[in-house]
Amino acid sequence: MKNNTSHIPKIRFSEFSGEWEEKNLWEVIDFQSGYAFSSLEMSNNIDNFQLIKMSNVYMNQLRLDRSPSYWNRMEWNQKNVLLQKWDNVLTLTWTVWKRDYWYSVQIDKNDKYLLNQRLVRLRQIQNLSSNNFISKILLHERFLYNFFWNSKGWTGNQSNVSIEDLKSLKLPLPQLPEQQKIANFLSSVDEKIENIREKKKNLEEYKKGMMQKIFSQEIRFKDESGESFGEWEDKKLGEVCKHIRNWISSQQTSEKTNSRVTRIETISDWTININKLWYINDLNAKETYILNKWDILFSNINSVKHIWKIAYFDLEETIYHWMNLLCIRVDNKYIISKFLYYVLKLQSSKNRFESICNQAVSQASINQSELSKFHFSLPSLPEQQKIADFLSSLDEKIEKTSEELEKMEEFKKGLLQGMFV
Repeated sequence: MKNNTSHIPKIRFSEFSGEWEEKNLWEVIDFQSGYAFSSLEMSNNIDNFQLIKMSNVYMNQLRLDRSPSYWNRMEWNQKNVLLQKWDNVLTLTWTVWKRDYWYSVQIDKNDKYLLNQRLVRLRQIQNLSSNNFISKILLHERFLYNFFWNSKGWTGNQSNVSIEDLKSLKLPLPQLPEQQKIANFLSSVDEKIENIREKKKNLEEYKKGMMQKIFSQEIRFKDESGESFGEWEDKKLGEVCKHIRNWISSQQTSEKTNSRVTRIETISDWTININKLWYINDLNAKETYILNKWDILFSNINSVKHIWKIAYFDLEETIYHWMNLLCIRVDNKYIISKFLYYVLKLQSSKNRFESICNQAVSQASINQSELSKFHFSLPSLPEQQKIADFLSSLDEKIEKTSEELEKMEEFKKGLLQGMFV
């Protein structure tokens, strides 16, 4: 990649001017590689220091819960790898088929962690750099591009970046006051993103708790007059559905045709992702296999990737459904489709379908007959509607929060692109 002829960022605070100066990272950052602690002497029991290993720097988060290892002493030759608050840690090794390097984190405590091998510590140099600014550099695409192209050839099943190559990377950098201004502003954006992420998490936890209480009947809704609804009845799924049907496989393709089709991979976050639909060439596909609005799709195989996936089809679209997805069509005289969706969703999260699946195959599966026999408690139609409306309102709040989070993350991405050269 050629350097820009002008080292002036597109987005800049008004009090700063002039070009950024290209510097080798070693000129402004103090680097320290990790120490090769003996795996035989590591302990699984909490001790004086926790070792920060590759597994603990994951998806740009400090994950102390991932295979934790501890160390009870610090020798004289290990003092340099004692981490301080705000130090930045970067992974240097890439495992084949995994995107597990160039992850970075900032350390949150003093004198609690020791840095293991295949990681590097980056620390500010007084009057030259800021730890917070360094943390932003490590997320910037220009740094990541250079970092990637400095990776060395394979050693077994790994590729590596040396600390010397890292130190010699040359990037345009501002003076310390501008570094601090950029870092503080981006940190405030990060704080907003974290607040939204926490809000979403709390909503999801609240909904999860409410679902448990509603379907255990710990919480009951009342009618418009404030009167209690009647008792719930035990029903089999087949008693309240018009059909539970699979579809025979047909030739599928990624090339667009007029016949779009769902398959297990198109179900994400309990909905059908229409951007991931596939297509079929079978022009004789029967209309009975076209999804109707309010149909429920149920993945009848249980594997690592597809654990009883469930989706609610609420689109005005002509879409077919694929094998390994049972289409459940309800009888509106007995049950509201959205209510059943939440019933199945809760049972899926509890893995309750294990008891009726066929374990004699490589992937545990449920056939149509067995799913039809699935028992659950059913309230009256008016109470079903109240439950469905309440849980749908929570879903809408979660969705709005997700959209807000996505917008803020895109906003941050734009800032990273515009505030750095």
